[in-house]
Amino acid sequence: MTQQPKRGGTVVTYSCRASRHHESVALRELASRLAAIKGYDFAEEFDSARRYSGPLYFVPNDTLVGIAAAQKLGIKNEQDLFGGVVPFAFAATKTITHPLPDADSRSPEGWSPEFANRVRDVVLPGYSAFSTRDARIAAARLLELGSVRIKLPAGIGGLGQSVVDDEQALDAQLNSLDDDAVLRDGLVLEQDLAEVVTHSVGQVRVGDM
Repeated sequence: MTQQPKRGGTVVTYSCRASRHHESVALRELASRLAAIKGYDFAEEFDSARRYSGPLYFVPNDTLVGIAAAQKLGIKNEQDLFGGVVPFAFAATKTITHPLPDADSRSPEGWSPEFANRVRDVVLPGYSAFSTRDARIAAARLLELGSVRIKLPAGIGGLGQSVVDDEQALDAQLNSLDDDAVLRDGLVLEQDLAEVVTHSVGQVRVGDM
């Protein structure tokens, strides 16, 4: 059955990963409001077996990974989604903010130090690591400056973070992590700051707005 859009297209949500109930509710509400703004129909979750008339506008619950995968959905540019597309999973996480500890440190496919080099003067001292060995090397250097904050790269709102003050605490924290997850996703290690005030700055674009 073909979906007949009201005025020009259809907004759909798209699940890249499992979501908690409140996240799904929030995503649906966001997509519904975007549909109203764009003058599109809202058709709930994308169904690959369903035929839609007019252009689709995707509202994914996470950054899409893989250019080819996005193109298969019909996503070619920012006019087609409210979100982002990256060629490699790490590019959507905090790991791009910092360099690796050493030139021979383990790195994922597609890794480039370019962005970290460009922003090094406006971010905290820190490193990204894709093995517990490299994480220990990075943390040892940072501990000379004081406490070290260890972050899981995809953590949101302060989740997935811990602070260590010495090598004993560091070992305990690293030993508690899944080695395979570290190899796959990496870790971020930064100098820890006290009494931090965070300001979020960003830009949102919806079509030509």
